[in-house]
Amino acid sequence: MTEKLFRRPRLYFFTLCLGVLPNLEIQSASAQEDVLAIRAALVSVTDDQGARMEGLERQDFQVRERGTPRDVVEVIDQRSGAELFLLVDTSVVFEPHIFELRRSLQKFIGTLGSRFRITLYEFGSRPHLLAGPAADSVAVSQEVGRLMARADGAYLLDTIYQTAREMGQTEREEGTPPVRVVILTGTGPELSNISDQPAREAGEKSGAVYDVVIYEGGRAEDSIHLARVQGVLDRLSRESGGSLERVLSVNAIEKVLLELASERLQPLYRVSFLTELSPQTRAEDLEVSVGRAGARARVIEVLPGEKRVDPESP
Repeated sequence: MTEKLFRRPRLYFFTLCLGVLPNLEIQSASAQEDVLAIRAALVSVTDDQGARMEGLERQDFQVRERGTPRDVVEVIDQRSGAELFLLVDTSVVFEPHIFELRRSLQKFIGTLGSRFRITLYEFGSRPHLLAGPAADSVAVSQEVGRLMARADGAYLLDTIYQTAREMGQTEREEGTPPVRVVILTGTGPELSNISDQPAREAGEKSGAVYDVVIYEGGRAEDSIHLARVQGVLDRLSRESGGSLERVLSVNAIEKVLLELASERLQPLYRVSFLTELSPQTRAEDLEVSVGRAGARARVIEVLPGEKRVDPESP
C-alpha cells in the first residue's frame, strides 16, 4: 500500500508535464516565428552578351526564397576593394608546358583588368611571393612572363596555409567582398611540410572563395597524400561557393581561366533581404531577378552571418 501511495505523486507529476510541455514548445516556436533576419547574398548580373550590368539599385532586384517573395533591404555594388590571390603550380608537372602556362595566365590577368588587387604566388619547390598585392595588372603579368618550372614537386598545402594566414592578418572594412583565390595546379608530386587538415582549416577560416583548375594531363602521382590534397581542394572550392574544373589538355587551361574571369570573377552585387529566422537560407533556395531588359542574375553564395529583427521592437 505504501509503495502504491509513493508512486502516485510521481505519475501525477509526469502526466502534468506531458500536458504542459507541448504548450511551452508551441509558445517558443511562435516566439521564434516573430523574429526575422536580414541576410545577404552575392549576386552576379550580366547582360545577354555576358558583360556585367552596371548601375543597378535596390529597386531593380527581386528576390524569392523557396518561391516566397522577400523584401530587398539594401544593394551594394562591390566593385571596389576586391582582392585576388593567384596561386600557380610551377613544379615539374608543368616543365614541358611553361610557355603555354605563361600565355594562359597572362590572358587571364588581362581579362581581369583592374577589377582586383592581385597577389601572385608560385609553389614549385616552395611557396614564393612574386607580386602584390598590386592594382597594376601589367606588373603582375610581367612577373607571370618570368615564371620557370622547377625540377621538383609542388608545395600546394604549404601555400594554401601560408596565404590563408596572410589573409587573416589583414583587416578589411565591413561590406568588402570576400577574397578570391584562384589555384592552378597539376597532379605531380606534393611535397608540402604541412598536412591536409591544418591547410584546409586555415583556408576555411580565411573566409575566401576558392576557384580551382586542376591539370590532369601531365605526370600523375598516384598516392594517398595526393588524394588528400585533392580532397582539400574539393572541399574548399565547394564549401566556399567557388568552383573546381579538371582539364586533360594544357591548351584547355586558357579557356577555363577566361571563362572564370568573365563569369565568376565579375564584380558582384551584395543583395540584402528580409527573411524568416528559420530555416537557414541556402544559395539553391534563392531566385534573384533584375528588372532590366536582357539581365541575367545568378546567386554566387549566401554570406555567413545575419542581423536579427524583432518586428515588435520600437
